[in-house]
Amino acid sequence: MIVEKLEENTECYTKTDYEESKFYSESSGIFICESTMTPIQAIMKIRMQIPYYEAIDYHPNERAQQAVGEICGRTELETEALNKLTSGE
Repeated sequence: MIVEKLEENTECYTKTDYEESKFYSESSGIFICESTMTPIQAIMKIRMQIPYYEAIDYHPNERAQQAVGEICGRTELETEALNKLTSGE
């Protein structure tokens, strides 16, 4: 169960920014969660891809074509770092 929101961010990039960096526009939130059966806590980060800055007002079908169907950009870099930290590399 989510017990506290620690942070919320939105990063908007242009199509050119994405093509150069592979960082897509996104909204994210970081939350403290707690088991309903024990007092064990964990941190959860949720990311959601959003349209390029210049496409905010485009028709939903046009925006949907921008969706990246794989983990990439900041999410991929963060996942790799967390895997190294937890594996002891």
